Amino acid sequence: MADNQLLNQIGDEIKESLKVSLSRGDFSRLNEAISNSVNMVIDEATDHLEKSTGYRGSDPVNVSSHRYSSYASGAATRERQKQLEKEREERARARREQLNRERTAAFERRREQLEARRQQADMRRKLRSPDAIVENGKLLPIKFKAIGDNSSVLQIVFGCIGEFIGLTMSLALAVSLSEDPSNLSGVIFFLTMAIASGGLIYVGTESRKLLDRARRYARICGAKMYAKVSQIASATGFKEKKIRKDIKKMLSKGFFPEGYLDAEETTLMLSNEVYKDYTQMLSRAKVEAQEAADGKLTGEEKSELEIMIADGMAAVGRLHKLNEDIPGEVITKKLDCLEGLLKQMFDRVSEHPEQMDRMHKLMDYYLPTMLKLVEAYSEYDKVTAPGKEIVQAKAEIEKTLDTINEAFVQLLNNLFQDSVWDVTSDAQVLTTMLTQEGLTQESALK
Repeated sequence: MADNQLLNQIGDEIKESLKVSLSRGDFSRLNEAISNSVNMVIDEATDHLEKSTGYRGSDPVNVSSHRYSSYASGAATRERQKQLEKEREERARARREQLNRERTAAFERRREQLEARRQQADMRRKLRSPDAIVENGKLLPIKFKAIGDNSSVLQIVFGCIGEFIGLTMSLALAVSLSEDPSNLSGVIFFLTMAIASGGLIYVGTESRKLLDRARRYARICGAKMYAKVSQIASATGFKEKKIRKDIKKMLSKGFFPEGYLDAEETTLMLSNEVYKDYTQMLSRAKVEAQEAADGKLTGEEKSELEIMIADGMAAVGRLHKLNEDIPGEVITKKLDCLEGLLKQMFDRVSEHPEQMDRMHKLMDYYLPTMLKLVEAYSEYDKVTAPGKEIVQAKAEIEKTLDTINEAFVQLLNNLFQDSVWDVTSDAQVLTTMLTQEGLTQESALK
């Protein structure tokens, strides 16, 4: 029974009982009606309680199709509200973080844009500076002073003004000399003024040309900050003598605060770092040249020679050990020959280090490959019952060792080739001299 129907029913019964009791003066029916109403309310409340808890008396109620009570619904609603509130807070927090990130990113973009614009403005200012050396729209890292950039312009301007006034006035006074000879002094004064103004124009023009040539020489040096005088001459079409004269004048005037011209006057350098590297290179070259003149090796060449000899003799020792382990007479003869050739080659290189270049391929490929083949032969030779493949492999290695011996003989001859040429030349020269002196049988017969 619905709650409203129950209340209406209880109200109607109490009302009807009250009317009867008042008309008859008997209130027993009213008492019964009230008791019944109270019982109905208690039953209804019990029914609601059983439905909400899932139990009826001592037995559980089947709630598979039962609608939850208002209390259970309220608890679930409150839990759902808490969850929704938490989700709203999470969304709000995520949104705030997103907004903060966007504001930070926007601020960084604005800052980078402002910095880029500031750098661009700074670069435009530097490019417009008379002290800037620009090539293909790029500012070269060359320290340059545009000495006379403004003064040369003023010299040319005032020189032109003075030239105009001097020539005009001297011409006007010269016309009136026939009438007034006293104007001769004025003519001389203004002619002198015109000549001096012409000199001022010449000085300004030459200073301007020298400044333009200095910029041009700097652009030829470029980012590497140096250039040979011959390179500048080739690029400009001027003679090297003129370029050297220009460079000395530019350095004396201070166009290049860090500029240098080497002692041999062959190279223009425009920075202290380049000049320092250049002097260090010259020092090393002198030391190496002196060592070469004294017949000595440089430190790097000496180290290379020591490593080459050590590695070579280690390989010879390994080859000798393998040769002792291999009992075959034929292979032993081949390995003895190979060992002797290697010893002679390393002895030759030790005495004549200039022959090291001819040994690189031997050390990098021939020698390691040869040792690998001999080691394989040694392993195959230990097999007590070799198969057809092993026998064929051993035969192939023996054949290859013959080829290696022939190649090493040729390499050894190459190491002595320069000496052979020198001896042959000396012999021919000596024979020729003896013949010319009449000291040989051939000359006597002639």
